[in-house]
Amino acid sequence: MLGENSFSTTILVVDDEPSVRHFIATTLTDGGYRVIEADGARAAKELVQSGRNLIRLIVCDIRMPETNGLDFANDLSALGLELPFLYVSGLAGSTVVEGIAKSNPQVILVKPFSAHELLARVHQMLTGEAFA
Repeated sequence: MLGENSFSTTILVVDDEPSVRHFIATTLTDGGYRVIEADGARAAKELVQSGRNLIRLIVCDIRMPETNGLDFANDLSALGLELPFLYVSGLAGSTVVEGIAKSNPQVILVKPFSAHELLARVHQMLTGEAFA
């Protein structure tokens, strides 16, 4: 199912694990989104700061080698770059994941998740509407 704006909505995917990053990027591309990939927070920050891409959403792993997804979001916010984040994590029982899930459950997906779950959550975050 193509996204509402069909390749006009840009999503940045940040994950240090190539297979996970590829799955997310492929799913989103197949769903009609324009996707930019980064293998970590440093590369992602450069992409965001360049201003060349009109990024509407960042799909980001919570745990990465250089920093975590929450600190990355805070770094961008400190620079005045307020972008919505959809966090992904394989740490289902961790206190960080549980804390996010309790305070703002729509911004986290716990691995493993299906392509449909990913597309539904992205659609909901971008439009505020449920995804069929």
